Amino acid sequence: MYAALILCAVLVLTQAKLWRDDGRCGEGYNNDNGQPAQCHPNDPTGHYGRCCSTHNWCGDTEAHCNGGTNYGTWRTDFKCGANNPLDNGAASECRTFDAAGVYGPCCSSHGWCGGDDSYCKCSGCSDSRDNYVASHDTSKSDRLVIEKIECKRVATGIDNFAKAGAAAVGAFIAAGATLAAGATTVVVTGGAGATAVVPVTATAVASAAASGASGGYAAINFMDGPTSGTDHLVVNVNGRKVFPSHHTYKSMTPGDVIHQEISVDFNTGCEIQLIEYDQYSDNDSMGKLRVDSNANDKTNKGANYRIEQALVSSETEGSLYYVTYRVERGVGSVGHQWAMCGTATCKECSDNCDNTSNYGLDRDGDLEDLRDCPYPMEHRSYKHYPQHWPLDDVYLRVCSTPGAK
Repeated sequence: MYAALILCAVLVLTQAKLWRDDGRCGEGYNNDNGQPAQCHPNDPTGHYGRCCSTHNWCGDTEAHCNGGTNYGTWRTDFKCGANNPLDNGAASECRTFDAAGVYGPCCSSHGWCGGDDSYCKCSGCSDSRDNYVASHDTSKSDRLVIEKIECKRVATGIDNFAKAGAAAVGAFIAAGATLAAGATTVVVTGGAGATAVVPVTATAVASAAASGASGGYAAINFMDGPTSGTDHLVVNVNGRKVFPSHHTYKSMTPGDVIHQEISVDFNTGCEIQLIEYDQYSDNDSMGKLRVDSNANDKTNKGANYRIEQALVSSETEGSLYYVTYRVERGVGSVGHQWAMCGTATCKECSDNCDNTSNYGLDRDGDLEDLRDCPYPMEHRSYKHYPQHWPLDDVYLRVCSTPGAK
């Protein structure tokens, strides 16, 4: 009996997370075990580095790794395998998650990292994603529930009068600065201590304007100013159409409100995108909103949270919507996901995107013009569409959640 209890305790201890969510590490910054925290060896979000610096921050720079402690399982010289060990003598792997697309996840039989079939599907190759998937349970995920969508301004283009206000709203959303509001609104996407994104809300902008923040007055005038027209609204989450479910689009005019709970399960994070449907050409983006599982962890770690009237706007289209949503932790169930993206929007794939139609996506010959993958998806490849001369070939970006194969 005592042996069973001891074994149970050991299992619980080894399954506990060895790193922290605030990017701190080492002495004075304990993990859930009560021991000095390590750094994440292969972080799927890209927020943290693998090295604990002498100043107790996790990162990937030379300042973090030289003189610090390296908890990573991969090297920076693209080499891998038993013949290319880590500093501690253990066989090195390839980097499972790499937002920049520099390293591939597979170790070839010759000890080099890469991402195509010659690295991943050859005799003697190893895939670091296998180890990650085997050790991470994706059956328990979080749930996004969109409670309300409010149309403030429709995507009818933008005149000179409204440009200053639209730019001010866009600046608030892009900067995510701490606003003079009752609750702090912070957007953090990387760097030491990066944790999550908390979106800018209508209340925060109003409070900033009241306190005299630069651009606040113009933003409020734009948010509350008169407008007319009709949007053909489609709501996507990570490329999946989630609203409307039984129609092609939902007509929206300024002042219209959708009171319908829209539920989507996700892992780590997801992206809400509002789309203007166009029957005769490619759809347009009316803005996107990043949602993080742990956005409220600094206040109440691991708890459900709710965001009211988050701003979703497009300076180009002149649209502005408020989205109210909540995140329910640990109640969802979802596996890995794939999507392919054009210049403005993305589309969910069910087959690694090999046989998915490009309908509704704007392909482009310039790869840099294709939009980024929805958060937290990572770039996997480009889908090539050859064209007859004299037209240039065009492409779409293929994305997946971290660890997908």
